Parts: sequence; structure tokens; C-alpha cells
Amino acid sequence: YLNYREISLIELNGWAIFQALPAYAVAAAFYSAVALGISSLFNQGRIAGAVFMATYFVTSFFTLVMMVIAVEANNVPKAIEYLYHMSIPRIASGQFMVWLDTDGSNVFGGNGSPPVGAPPGWFIFGLVLLIGGGMLALAWKRVRAVEVVK
Repeated sequence: YLNYREISLIELNGWAIFQALPAYAVAAAFYSAVALGISSLFNQGRIAGAVFMATYFVTSFFTLVMMVIAVEANNVPKAIEYLYHMSIPRIASGQFMVWLDTDGSNVFGGNGSPPVGAPPGWFIFGLVLLIGGGMLALAWKRVRAVEVVK
């Protein structure tokens, strides 16, 4: 996420890593919460891993469809902009865009900014809290501690 043109390490913005540290912590907590929530639904780790991977890729495909719609439309509707950021990886990258105040333009990339820029902060952090908190609540409800008796 340090490859956005505005804050790139390539452009020698030495403070970019320190700006990004809190965003990395939020992304790690979000991915962990989703993984814990999904893992709490299954008794076998490999099934939980496969479901997490499937969720990741299915939601990624969904946002790819939203990107195609956005590219084809001359004027991207607001609903498409919101739907574009509603996947597991896009929620993490969206919060990076908000946190680092960038539109997500690529350092090496083409003709500038993507057709869909940064999401509103209230929306993306609302998704982080709603989905991450929901998954943690699911894990809390389903996983019970085992008391060890000597």
C-alpha cells in the first residue's frame, strides 16, 4: 500500500511508512477478525481456510464486476462507488486510501487515477467495524473456553 503515487517510497517520502503503520494495524485486525469469525464456524482448519479463501475471491470478483461497470460508464454512479469497496480486500485497501489521503493511483501506472477513488471515511470504517465486529461477536458466541482442572 506504499505504492500510491502521492506517498510513494520511490518518491522518497520517508514518513510514508510511519503514516501507514496505523492503517496496517487496522487491516491486520480486520483480516484477523474475519478469519476468526469464519474459523469459529468449522471444526477443521482447512475447511475454514478454504471458506475464507473463497469469501476473499468471490467478493474480489464482485468488486471486479463493479470496476468493469465503472470503466464502461462515463459517469460512475455513487452506488457503484460504494459497491466497489464492498469486498474483503477492497475494505482493507479502502481504509488505506482514507488513512493516507490518496485516490489510489499507481506509481507505475498508466493514465493516472483509477475510475473509482477513495471511499468516504465513514463508509469504509463503518464496514470495518460492522464486519470485523460482527465476526468477532460470532467467534465470541461460538468459541467457549475450556477450563483446565488439575
